[in-house]
Amino acid sequence: MNGRGAHAQTLSGGIWYPFSPRPEEVRFADQFAAARLPRYGCHTKRGVDRYVVMHHEVLVCRLLRAWGEPLITQACGLFHDQGEIYTPGDQIGPMLRGSHPFSVAAKALADEQQRCVNQRFGLPWPYPEHIAKPVKLADAVLLSTERRDLMADSDVDWGHMLEPLPERIEPWEPERAWREWLTELYAVGMGRIVELA
Repeated sequence: MNGRGAHAQTLSGGIWYPFSPRPEEVRFADQFAAARLPRYGCHTKRGVDRYVVMHHEVLVCRLLRAWGEPLITQACGLFHDQGEIYTPGDQIGPMLRGSHPFSVAAKALADEQQRCVNQRFGLPWPYPEHIAKPVKLADAVLLSTERRDLMADSDVDWGHMLEPLPERIEPWEPERAWREWLTELYAVGMGRIVELA
C-alpha cells in the first residue's frame, strides 16, 4: 500500500509500516497492545500466565518516582518499551545484543519504532544521558526482580544482576495493566495525549 512495502493492521484498525514508520501514524488507542504483550516471549514459569510489557513499564515509572527522578524521566520510563507494540514486537534481550546481522537489524528496527512513539508523544529519542541512565538502572532492577519472581529456576547466566525490589511481582490482567498505566500517564503530566485516542 502506498508503495511503502510490508504493513500490518494495528489494534485500532490503523496501518503500520515497520520498515518505513512515521510518528503521525502512531495512535494512542493502539498503546493498549502493550497491556497484552507478554515479556520474555511467554517463557515465564508455569503458573505465571502472563506478565505484560505495560505492567513492567508501570513498575519502572514508579521506581523512578521513588528515586526522586523528574517527571520527564518518569514519563520516559513509562514509555520506554512502547515501541514494542509494533513489529518486530518484544524481542528477547540476547536477540538485540551482539554483532550478528540479525541482531543489528532487529535493534535498528526496534529503535525506529520507539523513535516514532516517543516523537508522537513529545518525548526525546534517543534519551539524553541524564534520562537514559536512571531508566536503564530501573529497568535492570526490574529485570532482577522479574527473574526472581517470574522465571523458572535455572543455571542460565544472566550476567551481573542488581538487587531486586523487596516487593514481589504478581502479574496483572491486561485491563488492570491499562488502568495502572493510564493512572501513571496522568501522574507524569501526560494526560493530554488521551485525547489522541
